[in-house]
Amino acid sequence: MKKISVMIVMVMLLAAGCVNITYLGQKYQPTKKVTFYYSWSIVPTDRYTVIGKAIEVADEDAWSSEIHDDLIEKAESVGADAVVIDSMHRKISGRVVNYSNPWVDYYDWNCNNYWGGPFYYNSPMSYWGTSGVNVYYNYDTVIVAKFLKNKTFFEKHPEVKPTE
Repeated sequence: MKKISVMIVMVMLLAAGCVNITYLGQKYQPTKKVTFYYSWSIVPTDRYTVIGKAIEVADEDAWSSEIHDDLIEKAESVGADAVVIDSMHRKISGRVVNYSNPWVDYYDWNCNNYWGGPFYYNSPMSYWGTSGVNVYYNYDTVIVAKFLKNKTFFEKHPEVKPTE
């Protein structure tokens, strides 16, 4: 039983902060150093050419450093020299509906009625127009990044073609 519990905890830890990257574009020999740009305004456009596009979906628990490192790792693996963030937004990935009211447990029984016994009422929240249903949304962060290759690479190695 203990081994199963440990395995469940390990799987949950691995699943926490999940990041998924989809890459569409050309692939070259892996590189070792990738420059990261957060905006097109600071990219020297005369220096780079776009070789592909990456779409990264990270759950709301993912750290920004994890997202950054995963994009760098993916860029190195496809032979990019730079990464630039094209856009970033949040999307709803799920919904949790909680039908209990947090006030009910505390306010269910009130002994201040006329006879001294328990007096039941729904909740003080109902007086303010809430029904006791809470809806929580889970969000994913979607990052669209462009992978760039140095133009001098193509000038020095015109024979090099993208790999499959």
